[in-house]
Amino acid sequence: MLIFILSFSLCCIASCKQGLVRPEQADWDEVKKAWSGAAEISVYELKQERYGRIVDGEAIMIYVREPFLKDRQVKDEMGSGDFQVLKLNATRDFKTGVYPYRTLMSVFHPLENKVGTRALKVTTSIQEWCGHVFMQTNRRDGVTTTDVQSYFEKEEGERFQAAGAILLEDEVWTMLRLNPSALPVGKTEMVLGNLAARFGHLKQVTAPVVTEWKKGSGSESIIYEIFYTKSGRRLAIEISDSVPYSILGWSEMGKKGILSSAKLKRRLENVDYWNYKDDKKGRELRKKLGLQ
Repeated sequence: MLIFILSFSLCCIASCKQGLVRPEQADWDEVKKAWSGAAEISVYELKQERYGRIVDGEAIMIYVREPFLKDRQVKDEMGSGDFQVLKLNATRDFKTGVYPYRTLMSVFHPLENKVGTRALKVTTSIQEWCGHVFMQTNRRDGVTTTDVQSYFEKEEGERFQAAGAILLEDEVWTMLRLNPSALPVGKTEMVLGNLAARFGHLKQVTAPVVTEWKKGSGSESIIYEIFYTKSGRRLAIEISDSVPYSILGWSEMGKKGILSSAKLKRRLENVDYWNYKDDKKGRELRKKLGLQ
């Protein structure tokens, strides 16, 4: 079960010895073309740490362009404007003992070619048999605000605020797809990812990190690595080195070992999955994706 985890980690170590790399500035015309159609759906083999052991699971990432209302920060369903975002819906499904976990993170990132563009909104939910947790991050008026709603007494009603320009770990997943060269390299600060905060029952904080680019496991892939200097947590995300910078997998390590890892199994591009509502078409699409 740990073969991929170990190979990915060894790859990261080996890549460090091979020297550092950095992606070139993205060609914005190519980026816009990549996200001019329907959705991209990627399915991953997931290894997730929970309650001191590693369990098998499945992760799915759905990236799609979407009309968006900047003021209300919701989908523009009436077509009242022309503002677009790249939306990521990322799910994880796994079981711990008898009961299942399901998580969903959504990131809404402006689809525009501007220096310093940041995600406008991030939402994260966790559902399991003990209860439900929901987090929402919004950027408005120069302030980043995260609110927590939880069945846990100590978490319910938590609020975190920081300067609007602060980088969120959760928006790295969309920045990698749009223009990875815009991501910082070296010492900086970052807001802890929502899932990492909830799984660790941690308060949302701004933490010092060191980030760097490394060579990937293949000749056409690169790795963006985030190291939290105080906690010792390390997140390494491997992507293809050209547009559309596909997410090939990731490895998340803590002081006590693996926290999560994923390896790409299947990816379909330009899929209008919202039109696959009837059973026959739905089954056909799920078969192509390798889903039950």
